[in-house]
Amino acid sequence: MDNLTIFEINEYQLEGGGPHTSTDVVLRRMPQRKGPDKWAIMECGFCLDIDGDWVSQPIPSSRDDEFLGQCRFDTAEEATAFWETGNYASRFKDK
Repeated sequence: MDNLTIFEINEYQLEGGGPHTSTDVVLRRMPQRKGPDKWAIMECGFCLDIDGDWVSQPIPSSRDDEFLGQCRFDTAEEATAFWETGNYASRFKDK
């Protein structure tokens, strides 16, 4: 049996850089209270939203449906495809 089959990948490092060039941008699996896991593109506590803005990620109890709809992707492939477009801001913004 392949021992890797018992592991689940929860994070990938993405190529390229976000607003902080000294930190890594990661694609991270985000467990949901209800339903399947979603994926977030993250750097330094900020998430990349579907408008291409880096927004501060609130504490879990403050993440409403609007935030989750803007800052989560259904699959790792969907998030990676968005990242590869390069259509995102080079700075952080608070929403």
